[in-house]
Amino acid sequence: MSAGMVVVKQEKTGNMVKIPICSKLMEVLRFKLRFRVLGDDRLFHVTIRAFQKAWKRARAKAGYEWARPHDMRHFFCSFLLNKGVDHMTVAELSGHKSVNLLKERYGHYDEETLKKAISVFEGCPQMTTNSHGHVG
Repeated sequence: MSAGMVVVKQEKTGNMVKIPICSKLMEVLRFKLRFRVLGDDRLFHVTIRAFQKAWKRARAKAGYEWARPHDMRHFFCSFLLNKGVDHMTVAELSGHKSVNLLKERYGHYDEETLKKAISVFEGCPQMTTNSHGHVG
């Protein structure tokens, strides 16, 4: 954690993934570290039932009754892609092996992102029009 990263074991693949964390989460995890079991590198000891109960409480408090944990992953990926983070980086952060799969599932761009892309293209030096209005 001193490098601002956490290591998470992916359930599906068993791979260990390093994930950078924000400063607010770092504060929470440092506090949690003070109470962990010595000799155990896990920060959380949570059963599936306890997680489901805590998730239900958090959803109700936030006003998102529809939210599932996987919805948060979808939001994370879509948000980063819409903010211009490249596909390779988002794939790495979210643990996706295939960039194509990431594009198919999370490449839902909002209007602002699409308009920004067109404005970048409009700045292309080759995009000039002649006296007849033709691009050349």
